[in-house]
Amino acid sequence: DRYEVLRAATAGGPYQVIADTRVTNFVDTGVSNDNEYFYVVRGVNDEGRGGNSAEVSATPQAQPGEAPPRAPAAPTNLQAVAGDGQVTLSWNTVPSAFEYRVFVATNSGGPYELIANPPGTGYTDTGVDNGVTYYYRVTALNAAGSSGFSNEARATPEAGMEVELPGAPDGVTAVAGNGRVFLSWNAAPGAERYRVYASQTAGGDFTLLATVEATRYTHADLTNGQTYFYRVRAENEAGLSDFSDTVDAKPLASAPEEPPVDDENGDEPPPDGDNGPANGDEPLPDGDETPPPADGDEAPDDVTETTAAPTDEALRQPV
Repeated sequence: DRYEVLRAATAGGPYQVIADTRVTNFVDTGVSNDNEYFYVVRGVNDEGRGGNSAEVSATPQAQPGEAPPRAPAAPTNLQAVAGDGQVTLSWNTVPSAFEYRVFVATNSGGPYELIANPPGTGYTDTGVDNGVTYYYRVTALNAAGSSGFSNEARATPEAGMEVELPGAPDGVTAVAGNGRVFLSWNAAPGAERYRVYASQTAGGDFTLLATVEATRYTHADLTNGQTYFYRVRAENEAGLSDFSDTVDAKPLASAPEEPPVDDENGDEPPPDGDNGPANGDEPLPDGDETPPPADGDEAPDDVTETTAAPTDEALRQPV
């Protein structure tokens, strides 16, 4: 069901739990340069804890001339949509985040409990009771640490409440790069993932590029000087939303190769005691309590999804 990450200052232990996570990666930001640290991981489920993994070690070091990393900005536009025995959350991507941490409370303002560490910008909480109002906040995490809290969103699941189609994504932007286009959009209420489409003509057929959990996507390996047109749809278990508005961009050799960064550090860190492991039986050590981003025409739902961006030739094939 989840994993515990344990750390020691000497080989073989003693170890202390520093994280409880449902994903298979973790960045330890509670370390000091030039000190060696030793790690093991163990699985946890309803039956108890498994044995420790093989031990690994690492020694963090400062990179000469490298600017220190910045903590990510706080996630924005957190939205909560209630269903029958579940609440679906969505929020905007934070560019420098590699993971998010989802917190829940039964009172506005907390205290909050860490319930998930999703890598994408959506999460469905199924550990809820109908008729109870739940309050959620999210933080972003990268190698420099945690952001402040997002806005608070609330929802009250009810028996018999059907999951509705998500709204069409809004705020879609396309920024030209060198041989690529950087796309971003706002989180759509009730969305679990997004489908990104492209065309080489404004009114032409759109090809499915990718299905992503984030609210950003980079379309790479493009021809500079060619204009590309994009639409996005939101998706959940009920189906697909309408298309977003169409946006366009023309990649140029003089344009940047990296996406624009608009991070600003969050100014409201999670309160003490609201960022420990979800199971609560082994608190994090002091200093390690960092909390974990137009026309509505329907395209066929049986489009083959690809993980690699299509070539210019592929874009000429209709959806």
